[in-house]
Amino acid sequence: MKTKQVSIRLFPIIIIILVIIALIVTAIIVLNTKEKREQDVIIHQYAGSGTVSDPYKIEKVEDFIKLLKNVANGTTYKDTYFKLINKLDFQDDSSYIDINDTTYGDLNKDGNIDGIKIELTTGNGFYGIIDEKSSFFEGNFNGDNKTITNLIINIPEGNTKTDIGLFGNNKGNISNLKMVVNLTTTNEYLENINMNIGIIASKNEGIIQSCKTEGNIKVLENIENANILIGGIAGENVGTILDSSSSINIESNCQKAGITARNIVDSNIPNSGVITNCSNNGEIKETINSNNYTAGIVAENNGILTSCTNNGKVEAKIVGRNCMLFIWKHSFLSKYSKT
Repeated sequence: MKTKQVSIRLFPIIIIILVIIALIVTAIIVLNTKEKREQDVIIHQYAGSGTVSDPYKIEKVEDFIKLLKNVANGTTYKDTYFKLINKLDFQDDSSYIDINDTTYGDLNKDGNIDGIKIELTTGNGFYGIIDEKSSFFEGNFNGDNKTITNLIINIPEGNTKTDIGLFGNNKGNISNLKMVVNLTTTNEYLENINMNIGIIASKNEGIIQSCKTEGNIKVLENIENANILIGGIAGENVGTILDSSSSINIESNCQKAGITARNIVDSNIPNSGVITNCSNNGEIKETINSNNYTAGIVAENNGILTSCTNNGKVEAKIVGRNCMLFIWKHSFLSKYSKT
């Protein structure tokens, strides 16, 4: 009898001990997750204070990658100011703080963690530039007429992300920035997928002003009813694009144009669907005929275009669609076309 009573009394004690252990393990997991999240977002501090008079300084590639990673992780930087201090060349050692730094992890998603320069210039390049729809940039980025060159983005097979652009969804102000980028993919996306691809932003709901893009975009899609928008500045524009130009050569059978593939108006956004004084100098073509719109400035326009000029060759089955207003000043959808 005594043995049975002792066993009965020990049972609740054992339960209590197990509960305590479970709580400790849970606390450790939560703490580690929080620390990892903070490490993902806060890698090192910027010079400057982030104000209009003392903006955060983007001095090296690491500063720039930190900004993009943080945006992808959900930091919007609303009412925060950045300024590009130096020209950044992803192939140039002098553009890095330390080319062998592994702090930033597996940026190109090849399964290995190498030095940051190798991560950014081999394999898929900066895969982290691919952004979820839930992430967006609300800050102010001044490129100060500096250039960022040799940025490569190779979208790997099996990608399930749906927005691809330097700042993802821009709801802020990006100005005076020049980008030289090569973006390629031969992914076969799912039917009915919606995807925006742009160099400055996948979707622009803010202001892009006095920006220039150069390089190449190659996106070949085998699913006829995939809804993929490709633009040399922004995949889709719902905000304002001013005084900007693209010399991006685009090869794709998706909807595409030198500035933006679709320009639309949202009554909730001030100056929505406005593109003014922009030009395209890149070649826009499709090697596989499709029923998607193709143009030099805007492939599908439901907004207002003012003083825009296309100087690039456009080759496609269907060229341009305008549903609203153009205000011409040597402005047209395409300079050359074929059906």
